[in-house]
Amino acid sequence: MSKAARFDYGWVVVGAGALMTCVGFGTMLSLAVFLQPISDAMGWSRAGVSAAATLDFLCMGFAAFAWGALSDRFGTRIVVLAGSLLLGLGLVTASQAQSLWQFQLCFGVLIGIAAGSFYAPMMALASAWIDKHRSLAVALVSAGMGVSPLTVAPSASWLITAYDWRFAMLVIGIAAWVLLIPASFLVRPAPQGTNVAMPTAASAPQTEWTVAQALRTPQFITLALAHFACCAAHSGPIFHMVSYAMVCGIAPSLAAGGMMSFALSLDDLVLASFVSGPGSTTLPMEVFSAVRLGVKPEINAVASLILLAVSLVTFLVWFFSRRAEEHRKKAIQQAIEEAAADGWQQPDKRRAPAPV
Repeated sequence: MSKAARFDYGWVVVGAGALMTCVGFGTMLSLAVFLQPISDAMGWSRAGVSAAATLDFLCMGFAAFAWGALSDRFGTRIVVLAGSLLLGLGLVTASQAQSLWQFQLCFGVLIGIAAGSFYAPMMALASAWIDKHRSLAVALVSAGMGVSPLTVAPSASWLITAYDWRFAMLVIGIAAWVLLIPASFLVRPAPQGTNVAMPTAASAPQTEWTVAQALRTPQFITLALAHFACCAAHSGPIFHMVSYAMVCGIAPSLAAGGMMSFALSLDDLVLASFVSGPGSTTLPMEVFSAVRLGVKPEINAVASLILLAVSLVTFLVWFFSRRAEEHRKKAIQQAIEEAAADGWQQPDKRRAPAPV
């Protein structure tokens, strides 16, 4: 009976982790929606506002080491609670920034540090709570990142359209406090004895790794390089895709949710196929991984590359066909204008009547 109760509460921890990764990463990535409104309202350059995104990723990466050490020492609850408080504080203070450096400090540094407190600690805790369906538990926690562009970014876009960027960021900061602080108190340490080794690893020797030894293993180096390449590839363009989509005439809400989700889904799909076996940080592939349909990681990696290639070809066909259509319309309009100008400039060539 106690085992069933522990198993059931483990899914509460998983749900809290999914909510935290969704809100945490969603607020950080929502800067793409705020980019153009902030630049127009404050007169700051797009490069200056985008620098906050660079600080976000750098601070999140370095802070993750500290958050992991604190989680091992003091427990996951205090870590995610501190991250929740810091996340809301960064959003609220950034909404009141009067200069660019203040905005970069509040949004770039504070939110970046806060976002690093959710992913790794909650993934480790979910894995410790759930035994039988561990893949599904880990998948659901990481799936929060995949659905975050479909929740936070469209909400921010609607608030900006209805009010302004300051009010929108303030509301999102308060909402982060309202959602994440209570969720932090749902986080509990896993009972002793629940983190049982998987059957496939029953015969493998248990090794106690130090931090220095773990950092030098090929597995850690491969994962670190893969995540670095993934984030380096999408962290820059993703913050400018929304603005470009709106320039092309796409509605702000559709641009905010659709474009960001599409970009995150593609790179996460390929990355996770190689470093984690079947599945990715997008929700459909996470569930596919968790139910374990018997697909080998190699097959899933090839399928992911094929899907990526098809998606890229589809996008390129759409992009160039749109450009060709624009050039055709421009050529037709130019021909009409030239014909109209020639009609006004050409003299009347009708034969004059012969004199009587």
